[in-house]
Amino acid sequence: MQLDDFDLNAQRPSGNGGQSRLLWASDEHIPSHLAAALEALDRTADPVSPRSLSLELGARVSPVVLVPVDESTAEWLFPVVRDLPELVRVLVAPDGGTAIAIDILNQCGAFGIALLERSESELVAVIDRALAHAEGQARARQTVLELKSALDRVRNQVTAVEQHVVAARASVDVDSLLWDQVHLVERIEDEANRLARYGTPFGVAGVKVRRDPHRFDKAVAEVLADFVRRVDVCARRGAGDFVLVCPSTDDAGMRRVGERLRDALGAAGLANVDLGIATVAFGKGRFRSDDVLLRLEGVLERAQSGVLHEVAD
Repeated sequence: MQLDDFDLNAQRPSGNGGQSRLLWASDEHIPSHLAAALEALDRTADPVSPRSLSLELGARVSPVVLVPVDESTAEWLFPVVRDLPELVRVLVAPDGGTAIAIDILNQCGAFGIALLERSESELVAVIDRALAHAEGQARARQTVLELKSALDRVRNQVTAVEQHVVAARASVDVDSLLWDQVHLVERIEDEANRLARYGTPFGVAGVKVRRDPHRFDKAVAEVLADFVRRVDVCARRGAGDFVLVCPSTDDAGMRRVGERLRDALGAAGLANVDLGIATVAFGKGRFRSDDVLLRLEGVLERAQSGVLHEVAD
């Protein structure tokens, strides 16, 4: 028996006129009892059973190869089976070649079963197990692909978070861990644009340490970090110079912010420190960030004791 005796790419028509799901060797080399069993298997194959997996795995080849094995075929059959790594190998050994078939399968490291003369029901059960194994392997490969895809998504999310952290660090004042001047200006521009476009009010508050700012700088920064809401922005412009941006806060709201800010600084033991505290409410009009900061600076200069509040118009 030579390699040419086997057509490993041919598909035998089934008894019901469809395409066989089994890959056949040349007909003359298939024992009659095995051929009859395979014909019956093809006729009764349920489309949703594991046997139909061959169609789902690809139209090019079936996951089951049925060939007879004896000593004369062993020499050339080994490379044939070895070169078909995607197939489930089922070797038929009707002529006492069971040991040869098992040896070939072991050498290839492939999943396979040596079939002796079996009844039709036994043959169906064995092939079902082979195809169920192939189906399990296919599901495992799909699971691996899904896990790889999920891992890629997680990596992308981690990269985005890392980029966000890097960007945030670039806008943080290293001495106080509050926002810096650059981020402060960006947020004021955002709130000024919202005011101009939608009429949404906002306000700014300033705290300035007039004497010995380096001594009290850290203490004031800690109070402000605990004081602000999550939507607020608290920035340090320099030693003893702090600004709060309060989105969606009107005139009355900014007055309350100033009073609460004064109380918080006093409760932290800073009541006797020479501080300027000022608030400015912006409820209408168009402003730029430098206009807002200049307005706040002017109010801070005039603030003597308590809190000086002003409404920008």
